[in-house]
Amino acid sequence: MSIRCVCFDLDDTLWDCSSVITHAEQQLYQWIATHQPAIGQRYTAETLLASRVSYTQQHTELHHDLGELRRHWLSALADEAALTTDWVDDAFQHFLKARNEVKFFPDVLTQLHLLKQDYRLGSITNGNADIVSVGLDGLFDFSHNSAAAGVSKPEPAIFTQTLEMTGLEPHQMVYVGDDLEKDIIGANRVGLRTIWYNPSRRALSNGASPDAIMASFAELTHLVRSL
Repeated sequence: MSIRCVCFDLDDTLWDCSSVITHAEQQLYQWIATHQPAIGQRYTAETLLASRVSYTQQHTELHHDLGELRRHWLSALADEAALTTDWVDDAFQHFLKARNEVKFFPDVLTQLHLLKQDYRLGSITNGNADIVSVGLDGLFDFSHNSAAAGVSKPEPAIFTQTLEMTGLEPHQMVYVGDDLEKDIIGANRVGLRTIWYNPSRRALSNGASPDAIMASFAELTHLVRSL
């Protein structure tokens, strides 16, 4: 058995990201409106979100570290309202708690438990979901993210750093993700085998060549064992 490890993207692979972030943004706005009314009176939930999106677009140098980017944005809101920034960490932690309240896609946990019997499991993500907070620490042996790596997927370094962390060779790891460019092409470039999670059955593009494609997580263990 040459495959020794199955590694996963998190957002939009193990759970729906959009609904999670929407909820977390709402929770953050409510916290700000309650605890920092000087800011809450300046913004609606919609205009606060627009402010965060605009700030993100302007600060591409922090795109690999979304947590730090959000903290900087919150500090900018404080400056705008002539406030101190001693509340920023509390606000961020409130957001982060909601951001880690995820609902796994069907069959995800069942398949992870099956795979855990024979393989090491882990994750590589560009986001700031935490495997302990989402309840995967008992299943995953490791996690790596773009903030720690200093670069985001599809940059090769985030994948090669993970190989170094785990002591594995590229052919011993299969990477599972939903994004053709960031996950599949990125992992393939460093020699990992890949499984594209494609529930909407999109066509392949950009020269991507996954080793396997699955529309449902129920297929995963069988596909891994067939590689």
